[in-house]
Amino acid sequence: MSDRAPAPRGRPRDERVDQRILDAVVAELAERGVAGFASNRVAARSGVAKRSIYSRWPNNEELILAGLSTLTAHVTHPRTGSVRGDLTALAEVLAELFTGPRCRVILRCETELAEYPELHERIQQTCVQPMEDVVREILRNGVGRGELRADVDIQLMVELLTAAVLYGANHAPNEEVLRAKLIAVLDSLLRGLLA
Repeated sequence: MSDRAPAPRGRPRDERVDQRILDAVVAELAERGVAGFASNRVAARSGVAKRSIYSRWPNNEELILAGLSTLTAHVTHPRTGSVRGDLTALAEVLAELFTGPRCRVILRCETELAEYPELHERIQQTCVQPMEDVVREILRNGVGRGELRADVDIQLMVELLTAAVLYGANHAPNEEVLRAKLIAVLDSLLRGLLA
């Protein structure tokens, strides 16, 4: 008797097809938002049958979450060796991300999500929480290395930095302006937090 797991049925999933579908989801959300989202248009945009889409994601909510999660998936801890360096590098990534056309989708969806509280909560967990976790880790590392005061309210700092990113993303005309604003906010906050 073999201890090997049975081979999965059917063909292996093609990640290029997955990416075409997810790109189509983002385009659909950018054009029509959550309220106007339709999987048949995602199928048409991606050139993939609806049945194939639903074999990957069981419903529109999962499909929307998967599409939106691609927008923030590459946000990671920069690990420059200093809290200021890490936060500055992260600010540069976020400025590029939030001024790009694809990420405007998150901002558009954010305004609609009051009507979809469960989806809103899941998007927060999938898209926003991972970015906040990176900031939280950077700040904790800064405290651990003695760069920041031990009494820093890390959660408050995470909320302030998240608010600065989201406010800036809605009001900065371009990446350069948003980057400069975020770095100015970081410098102001760090002056009060340095050990």
